Amino acid sequence: MTGIFAHAKAVISNDSGAMHIAAALGIPQIAVFGSTSPGWTSPLNKKAVVLQKNPGCAPCFERICRYALITGGADRLGRAMALFLAEQGFNIALHYSRSKSASKQTQSLIEDTGRRCSIYQMVFDTDSDYSGLIRQVIQDFGGLGVLINNASVFERDSLTDTTPEAIDKHMTVHLYAPLFLTQAFFQHSSAGGLVINMLDQRIRKTDTTYFSYTLSKQALKHLTLMSAKTAPPGFRVNAICPGLILPPPGQNQSYLEQKATSVPLQKPGSTDDILKALKYLLNAPFVTGQLLFADGGESLL
Repeated sequence: MTGIFAHAKAVISNDSGAMHIAAALGIPQIAVFGSTSPGWTSPLNKKAVVLQKNPGCAPCFERICRYALITGGADRLGRAMALFLAEQGFNIALHYSRSKSASKQTQSLIEDTGRRCSIYQMVFDTDSDYSGLIRQVIQDFGGLGVLINNASVFERDSLTDTTPEAIDKHMTVHLYAPLFLTQAFFQHSSAGGLVINMLDQRIRKTDTTYFSYTLSKQALKHLTLMSAKTAPPGFRVNAICPGLILPPPGQNQSYLEQKATSVPLQKPGSTDDILKALKYLLNAPFVTGQLLFADGGESLL
């Protein structure tokens, strides 16, 4: 296919594979999602090349550049999403903060699927070079199509005992990092893409048991909506709001079973429910600014 681009000054395409080749050759790319005909000549540039995939030959997420960055991807839901995306043909940029051993294990599992995985350490509460992380991933992989802001901190406090340090810690991970990673993604990815912010069913209620955590997740909710509204063309921003999916550290499955007795569906969920939500968002090119609850109805209480 590279011969097609021999004299091209720009590539206009809805084929992610074509976009990857163009990027590797240093040719400007414009992602389109319509029905531009192959062979069409741009009135602005007589040497533009247009390529189109048959819409029926592949899932919609094939239109997304198949490189994904997952923050907090070493374990728990981050690991599950990374492995799922690898199985769907994505190469994975795996961010971790302090879980180096777990990130190495996840990297090995991803590479066992035949996909590429590189790991990146960045401790958000001490390092704020968010743009540098995005630029490094794009440089290493040649592109970036999916950003999942999954990194999280979950510590109990209340209005009466929280501290500036606790608020800042939660806001850094749940607001500042997603905000500036998304900003850099918009600035440095030329082919559009998908941002998914991992929220919590608590955002629909006034839950005060984890004050700093819930406050910062509420802020991330508003970031999701505001960034979806102002995103450049070709970018979508959505969120997944899990409920009883995994027990918190120090608890086991019986904790979830007991909690589930008060949930409308009377059962806990599983990581598979989150992966189904992720798959839906990958395959929904007309969906943006949405908060997808996978919580068995818990947020209705």
